[in-house]
Amino acid sequence: MGASPRKRSALGVGTGWDAGEFAAVGVPFAGRGHRMDEQLAVVRQLWRGEGSPRLGVLPRTEGGPPVWIGGQSDAALRRALRFGDAWHGSGVDAEALTGVRAQLDSLGD
Repeated sequence: MGASPRKRSALGVGTGWDAGEFAAVGVPFAGRGHRMDEQLAVVRQLWRGEGSPRLGVLPRTEGGPPVWIGGQSDAALRRALRFGDAWHGSGVDAEALTGVRAQLDSLGD
């Protein structure tokens, strides 16, 4: 048998939109975007082996797996530009995708 191909994974994240889910686990709905930004910054540091605490085992992919950021709000798209390797849209048709691309271009300036 030949060598099996390497499998690669990506981390997909989004802040969530259903306040009821947050209430069910006792976490405030407000501030979820800020918390997500903090968490993404920390996980990127950990994957690079910076700061403390340290991870026992670093990801095989240097710098960690690709991070795909979901959401269509300006805040979500800014998060994708700051922390993401890709933007992940759900339920977006070609016309809406053109609009998101324009938003990303204007937010990235």
